[in-house]
Amino acid sequence: MKRVKSSGSAPMLRPWATPNELIHIYSGLELRKADTVIDEREIASVEKVPLEKLKSMIRERLILDGKTLLGLSLLRIIP
Repeated sequence: MKRVKSSGSAPMLRPWATPNELIHIYSGLELRKADTVIDEREIASVEKVPLEKLKSMIRERLILDGKTLLGLSLLRIIP
């Protein structure tokens, strides 16, 4: 599987997902595909999605993951 690499990243937030799980949310900069070994249990796939399709997927409830929605909200992609 291809993984996405970034020329840099910007930390956005470090919320506690549960009392014992701290998560880190970053925005990636200048993303590109890269060959690397990744944990298949963590990432199902990486897809490039146009912004309008992403918003449509959220409206249609195809994206429900709270961490994903929080990150998109912080980027002001969704209200």
